[in-house]
Amino acid sequence: MYCKTDSKTEKYQDGVVEATSKFGNPIKAYSMERTLAEICRGSYKIDESVIRHAYSVYAGLPERDAGKIYEYSTMFPGAKSTLKYIEEYMPEDYQKVKEIIKSKKAAK
Repeated sequence: MYCKTDSKTEKYQDGVVEATSKFGNPIKAYSMERTLAEICRGSYKIDESVIRHAYSVYAGLPERDAGKIYEYSTMFPGAKSTLKYIEEYMPEDYQKVKEIIKSKKAAK
C-alpha cells in the first residue's frame, strides 16, 4: 500500500495510540486529547451538549492534559472554541495553556 507522507498526511498520525478492541485485538485510535480537539471543529456538526459532556468527563480525570488538547487543536480550525471549553471545564489548567500560547507568540 502506498502512503504519501507530507505535512498534511503526517498530522493524521499525531495523537494515535494503541488500544484494545472489545474482542481483545490491538487497534489504533486517537487519544482522548486529540478526540476532544477534533470534536470542536465546525465541520463535524456535533451537538454542543455532547461536546460539553465529553469535556466534563475528561476534566474529572486525574491524568488530563489540557496543554495537549490545545496543541492538537492548533492543527485544525476551531482552536478558539477548544480554549472556551478548557477555560470552562478545566480553569486550573487554562493558565498552563495561556503560557503555551504566550511562549509560541514570543518565539515568532
